[in-house]
Amino acid sequence: TELPAHFSDDIQKIEEGIGRNFANFIQELISLLASFMIALAYNWKLTLVTSVFLPVLLIVLGIVGKVTASATIQELDLLAKAGSVAEEVLSSIKTVMAFGGQTKEIQRYNSFLNQANRQTYKKHFTTSFIYGFYTVVVFSYYALGLWYGAQLLVDCKDISLGDILIVILEIGGGSVALGNGIPLIASIATAMGSASVVFGVIDQESEADSNSTDGTIPDSCEGSIQFSDVIFSYPSRPDVQILHGLDLSVKPGQTIALVGPSGCGKSTIMQLILRM
Repeated sequence: TELPAHFSDDIQKIEEGIGRNFANFIQELISLLASFMIALAYNWKLTLVTSVFLPVLLIVLGIVGKVTASATIQELDLLAKAGSVAEEVLSSIKTVMAFGGQTKEIQRYNSFLNQANRQTYKKHFTTSFIYGFYTVVVFSYYALGLWYGAQLLVDCKDISLGDILIVILEIGGGSVALGNGIPLIASIATAMGSASVVFGVIDQESEADSNSTDGTIPDSCEGSIQFSDVIFSYPSRPDVQILHGLDLSVKPGQTIALVGPSGCGKSTIMQLILRM
């Protein structure tokens, strides 16, 4: 039941991350590199001094990308579990109502949602903190650039006021490109986290492999089905027994009907037959 919940939301996030957002990130990255090279062409000293903050920003961006991807994986997993609970309850709503399990199922559903909300708050708090830190660095950069540019203008004769402004504006433009790339990096990191979840579901191997050649293979098959004192409960609800000592015999060519109220185990019996 987690497969539809994962695929409905995760694939949309993957599409956002590898679509227009990825193209925009490449555009901002090229703008950053072009601004840096133009600034170097005018005055390499001022460019290197004013670029001292760029490595700090790159390190912080790496941290926010890792935190965002990790929080996204946990968030999507919890949302998928909440969706699985809702689908499970709605598909057996008569049984849930008959046993008075509404309150328990609501609490179970809200528990997963609350945990997912905490992961969402953590992710957005981290991104917001990075935006604030980025603003501090940009203003510090302008202050350093104007101060060091004035020092070069006084001490050196090979730089003009126009060169200082060009270098500061180019590095500033590169910083803007880097700032625009922050949410795009978060989107790409979210897509990576979603992709790992989706491929994790795709790569899951069933414990019952119908193509496996292991085990005993009978020489002949008569087509008879025999259940003898079968007791069964689903792994998600081990405390709730669906089948209580079921005895069933179906001979070859015989047609039978499974009759009973909703939740008595008719679908479970058919699923067990298919997994035999």
